[in-house]
Amino acid sequence: MSGPRHSLANCLPSDSADAAQIEQVLLNLVVNAAEAMPDGGNLAVAVENAQVGEVDLPGLGPDARTGRFVRLSVVDTGIGMDADTLSHIFEPFFTRRAEERGTGLGLATVYGIVAQAGGFTSIDSRVGIGTMFDVYIPRAFGVPRDTSMGRAKQRSVGGSETILVAEDHPQVRGLVIRFLSDAGYSVLAAGSGEEAIQLADRNTETIDLLLSDLVMPGATGLELMGRVLEVHPGAKVMFMSGYTPDEKLRGQIEEGAAFTFIAKPFSPEELLHTVRATLDSRPEPA
Repeated sequence: MSGPRHSLANCLPSDSADAAQIEQVLLNLVVNAAEAMPDGGNLAVAVENAQVGEVDLPGLGPDARTGRFVRLSVVDTGIGMDADTLSHIFEPFFTRRAEERGTGLGLATVYGIVAQAGGFTSIDSRVGIGTMFDVYIPRAFGVPRDTSMGRAKQRSVGGSETILVAEDHPQVRGLVIRFLSDAGYSVLAAGSGEEAIQLADRNTETIDLLLSDLVMPGATGLELMGRVLEVHPGAKVMFMSGYTPDEKLRGQIEEGAAFTFIAKPFSPEELLHTVRATLDSRPEPA
């Protein structure tokens, strides 16, 4: 395989993959790499054009095929994975993390997005050394995809309300802020439950929606909901999480509790539609 390195904008396929989905792939891989380095380490992301020939196939995994691709590489110096872990890594709900820390949906989502785009994923991992994920997306040539309709669609489910976002993961928080701001919302952002409570207490204008991660340091999403509603009783509440809701929370969701829930990872469209539906929902009768 060979090919000169290019900027991301010049490399990405013009019509074989959706840019928002590629962004989601990158986010999930980076989050996975960060969690594989609990004591710190090095993370590198690279993108380049690649030509895959017959001679390359044996080292790239069972889904590999020949052709011209854009290769997105995410490399970490984390704990690495053994052969047994690698054989399950793309299975939904498989995770190396403690059960309470997540569902393991991130890499399964990566696999699905890449496969849908006609690509494949290759992994090289060594225990105690680190992991390299290589994502191959078919290289598409011609007129770049017109994304104006996608932006118009996002605006159509947007609004002008004020949303308080509480999310302790900075990359996820940054993306959520961008999605909401691009859709016209006013966004207040907090990196912890305590910070969100302080913002709610200080903000003199109405907060229309609390959008909170369920599990954060200092205060859970449910605890935050109670505090925010004391100050802004008319606010709607929406939780987001990559964690499997516990039995109590699942019961509340099924019974139509006064909040909505969206599972991570989610697309910008899923987020905006759920936000809009939550804001437009009628309050429960007293």
